Amino acid sequence: MQQGSVQQGPALAPRENLRDEVMCRFCGSDRVFRIYREGFLQRRIYSFFGFYPWRCRTCKANVMLHKRRDEERTRQRA
Repeated sequence: MQQGSVQQGPALAPRENLRDEVMCRFCGSDRVFRIYREGFLQRRIYSFFGFYPWRCRTCKANVMLHKRRDEERTRQRA
């Protein structure tokens, strides 16, 4: 390694690759983002089965999906 050079980590997966994986089940939009868990069901029951809360930016619906953004990025890099 040369002096002054910066070592870069692996690049994040492009957003286009993630859009095929995470979609709103109500409107079909790929503009979804993770939200915090709220209430007993989301914190205890859904988390036990591996479901995560997501919100759609298009229709504003909350969706419980069996996917995490981090898992999708890791899978895309491999």
